[in-house]
Amino acid sequence: MDIPAFFAASMDRRTVCVDSVFNGMSPTPSSGTVPLQDISDRIRGEVRAPVVAIDHVSLVKRSFDASLTKHLRIRGTEPWLMTHIRTVDDVFDAFNGSADMLLAPLHGLESRMELKDIQSVSDSFVPVVYCIGSKSVGIRGIRSGISEELEGLVDIGLYRACVMDCDGSIGSDTWKGLAEEYPSTIPFVTDASRTVSGFENRVSIIPL
Repeated sequence: MDIPAFFAASMDRRTVCVDSVFNGMSPTPSSGTVPLQDISDRIRGEVRAPVVAIDHVSLVKRSFDASLTKHLRIRGTEPWLMTHIRTVDDVFDAFNGSADMLLAPLHGLESRMELKDIQSVSDSFVPVVYCIGSKSVGIRGIRSGISEELEGLVDIGLYRACVMDCDGSIGSDTWKGLAEEYPSTIPFVTDASRTVSGFENRVSIIPL
């Protein structure tokens, strides 16, 4: 299943879509905003399906921001929220809204101990492993092989992770190997035209 994703922000107590792109590991706005309705009309189908709202403000600030959490409403969908999380307290705050699933950059977490605490209190948390130059960026920015990073997550009970190809450096052979070793992985491609096969789900950013 292709899961659409878009950058979002809260403005005047309403959610808007931000025209932005990932520049390396950080989002960079390319123009303005459009009403959420413009996107929701395009992605809403007959069956309630996941959609990822990427919290633009929190990822830029690199700190959790509750404003989008409070005002995120996408009718007819299963809303997933991707935001910056440092501690287990941030997780509790993030789930105060309507999100069914919470995604967060792995490198933004305060420590591995916090990650273990999060895993112990929520089965709806999915770490997002950013990858640059075919290498993963882990907690505290430590670089390693993607399989090594995923194995470390499995060791603490996190069998599902999102792997984000920030710069298009992950080749088809690497994706194939990840699909075989870690079939619950959710690929996240910043370019919707890129093809990734072998996985049940794929997240891709849709153009506004």
